[in-house]
Amino acid sequence: MTVANGMGTAIFPAHFYNALRQKQNGIAPWPIMEELIAIHGENRLFLGSKPTTIMDSYKQIVLTLGHSVADFSANLRKRKLRPSKNGPRGLKESSPLSEIFRQNWTVEGNVVIDKSALTLHRVEALLTEQALDEEIAGNPVSKRVRHKMAVSKQLSPLDLLDALMVSIPRELPKLQYDYFELHRQSIGVLRKVCAEMDEDFKRYIGEGYLENESQLPFLGPYEHGDKSPCVQAVEPRN
Repeated sequence: MTVANGMGTAIFPAHFYNALRQKQNGIAPWPIMEELIAIHGENRLFLGSKPTTIMDSYKQIVLTLGHSVADFSANLRKRKLRPSKNGPRGLKESSPLSEIFRQNWTVEGNVVIDKSALTLHRVEALLTEQALDEEIAGNPVSKRVRHKMAVSKQLSPLDLLDALMVSIPRELPKLQYDYFELHRQSIGVLRKVCAEMDEDFKRYIGEGYLENESQLPFLGPYEHGDKSPCVQAVEPRN
């Protein structure tokens, strides 16, 4: 996830993919991207919900890349992009289990050190997610553990294990999602789009518009403009 956030190979490709899906002859589903959207939700990847037109996609990508509403103006292509101080929108951790375990393991030298801390806050976050999950909320084990936590604010080791056993089957897809493969596929799409639109970028932005590949996602507003050839762009493939 850190790589996808750092290189912009999650948020913008999701918008680009969604925009191409809105065409009358929309592209085929992109499995790894559909999985990402399902895991993180439309609220995180988009601004509330998926845009349904090319221009709405353009407006959303301007905002998610860290620009202001003023950057919607028609002469955007004739001036440099102006990133906000907050920077582009990124993914956030979506699994309480990873908060409990993954983020608390570190490597020092060649030794893996367990620094996990089962804090009250993290356990409560796990149980809250169970309560909000329609498939888990009615589980008798989960209900018993949640009730005990609400009453006493403490759980035995066996109670915690019971709670984890309820959540793990639902959380596994989030924990197993291959962000490196997402990055590989997304960077391939962005490279191909950049190659096919090279002459357009030179005309709209100027020679030397791309210093390095970390800037690929920031070409997004130019690709989403109302007359942009991005609507003819290539289909993402595995």
